[in-house]
Amino acid sequence: MSDEKTGLNLWKRPALTHGFLTGAVIFMIKFTLYTLEHWELRFAPSYQFFSFGLLMLGVIWAGVTERRMLGAHFRYAQALLSGLVVLIVAIGLSVTSELLLYNAVDTSLSEQTKSIMLENTAKGFEAIGSAMPDKSKDEIMQAIEKSEPGNPVELIAGWPMQVLLNGLFLFLVALWTRSKETPASQDWLSSE
Repeated sequence: MSDEKTGLNLWKRPALTHGFLTGAVIFMIKFTLYTLEHWELRFAPSYQFFSFGLLMLGVIWAGVTERRMLGAHFRYAQALLSGLVVLIVAIGLSVTSELLLYNAVDTSLSEQTKSIMLENTAKGFEAIGSAMPDKSKDEIMQAIEKSEPGNPVELIAGWPMQVLLNGLFLFLVALWTRSKETPASQDWLSSE
């Protein structure tokens, strides 16, 4: 499983290591929030922003490292792949942490999560006032009440969507992390 142009094995690529490191940090943060009994912070906008920033930092770090290793061969497609590997691994570890917390560590955490989500949604509805019909608000609240946040099937099924949503920024990040040099093999204008 090596890239023919570069001879680099997929398992030796920095993207895998940086994805693991990023995921491990998110894993530890979630366990720390649970241990310190501040699980509600997991659903705060500041946590979401921090988590996204951490993922993008891992993507950039991996891209820059691979660009240094591969030089002119680190094109846009490789930069996209590098970022995608980071996201898949990091979000996989994040989902694993929630699987463990909800199903092995504390089975009552699912109900606690549901009450946090209901409370946050109610506050959001207060903030928007009458901009949304009451019927729609009731439907959303009922959907949250019926949800099972710790359900392994739902957590695993949500993994690709998390990768996709966070991956939307990969198209921009890859432009920045790719090599801007032209490899000698593609420099046909200067060849005689």
